[in-house]
Amino acid sequence: MTIPEETLTELRAVRAAFDLMLAPSESERLIDAAIRLLPTPEAAADLELPARSLAPIGAEVEATHGVRGRGRYAAALVAELCLRRAPLLERSTLPTSVLDLYPATFARVAAYLGSADLSTYWIGDDPFLKDLRIAAGYTVPGGALDIDLVGRISKKSGLKTMVTSRTFRTGVKVMRMGGSGWFSIHLDQRYLEEFNAHGRDRCYLRIAELLLRDPTVKGMVGTSWYYDPALPAISPRLAYLQQRPLDAGAFLVRHGRGAIHTERATLTSETRRKLYEEGKYLPVCFSLVWPRDALIAWAERAAERATVASAASYGRFGPTCRGGNRSYDLAQVRQPCEMPYPHG
Repeated sequence: MTIPEETLTELRAVRAAFDLMLAPSESERLIDAAIRLLPTPEAAADLELPARSLAPIGAEVEATHGVRGRGRYAAALVAELCLRRAPLLERSTLPTSVLDLYPATFARVAAYLGSADLSTYWIGDDPFLKDLRIAAGYTVPGGALDIDLVGRISKKSGLKTMVTSRTFRTGVKVMRMGGSGWFSIHLDQRYLEEFNAHGRDRCYLRIAELLLRDPTVKGMVGTSWYYDPALPAISPRLAYLQQRPLDAGAFLVRHGRGAIHTERATLTSETRRKLYEEGKYLPVCFSLVWPRDALIAWAERAAERATVASAASYGRFGPTCRGGNRSYDLAQVRQPCEMPYPHG
């Protein structure tokens, strides 16, 4: 897998634009300082931590060059991280189905950095948060969803589930399985081309490949208003977001209501907005938890029955490391694939 030269040229142009603001040596110092501030993968389960860790150096840039200069700095940092990651990807042992997404992913990052208003591109801005995690290697592209490699489930949510929802069995599961060691999935609102049932299925197949590469990962978790069990009755066309995993061994964990969940749930649907205004729908945030064995078993069945679009391209859905197309049985534990993290 090679990133096209056109994309690399665009990323270099973004990086060079920051050099024009100050001496090249100062530009290099600020970029290197930011990279040194990035947390280790183990500490980055907090999604916003990589961005927050840059606050001191960002304040220094803003004091001299204002918020627009800070935005150019953030863009230059993301571009530099992408440029450093590109050669690492060429020898990465990530699944081919994941690696094949990087050319388009980096091209979208380069296009965004070259055309967006960057005055808000910093801590608290969702595009910056997601671009930084992809560029630094905490997250990998999954097609319909970004796949964060260092997710976690709070064990406290299991206790809360038992107390507030009276779902004791689910609460015990969460307390037993919670903690670090999960892949977490995230939707990038800028890119919704695969926001459909087939796109999700293809993403789940990629997650299954990643799981087989690392036996220490417990499964996949996603958190959103659209995992609310009340949603399918209100918006049947979104039922697939829950149904496929729930039919294959996933379970739901209730978190509660909140302004951000209401805002997102009612933003694009007149039906949901009207029901909310009438007091007939109150959006609730849930986590969808899909344990590794159940997810892998679903992926194997999907490939065998050819029930998932493009499943054939995954072999026996099977993990395809760089250097060969070898599928392995679940009984065979292989060395986990090398993950290209920021500092290695």
